[in-house]
Amino acid sequence: MTAQSTPNSFSFNLVRDRQWPTLVLASLLLLLYVPLLWHWCDGWLNKSISLEHEYFSHGLLGIPFAGYIAWQKQTQWRSLPHQTNLGGCLLLILGVVAYLSGIVDAINLSFPIVLAGLCLWLKGKQGL
Repeated sequence: MTAQSTPNSFSFNLVRDRQWPTLVLASLLLLLYVPLLWHWCDGWLNKSISLEHEYFSHGLLGIPFAGYIAWQKQTQWRSLPHQTNLGGCLLLILGVVAYLSGIVDAINLSFPIVLAGLCLWLKGKQGL
């Protein structure tokens, strides 16, 4: 019986292929940012954020579009060499501080900062 046909092949492949850090990192990001993304979607659909920010209603299209682009570029991303960049760590720290600040605009800005920090930290400048 091969590892592919065993009931635990999914978890075995994650460990063998060293995909578990990616899964853990994605889970943490999802856990942190689902409330923010939910708030954004509620604001875009129900106009509950404020009339002052109504011109951001096109944002509802942005998240699925960004996901589509990321899915299309995943092969290129995986082919990039792993080059750690200290600037990515600094962006991650800045994003976390912004997220924890309690200031609404800083919390909203923390999401793209954290994503850019992760890309820079994991793949270097080529990852941006």
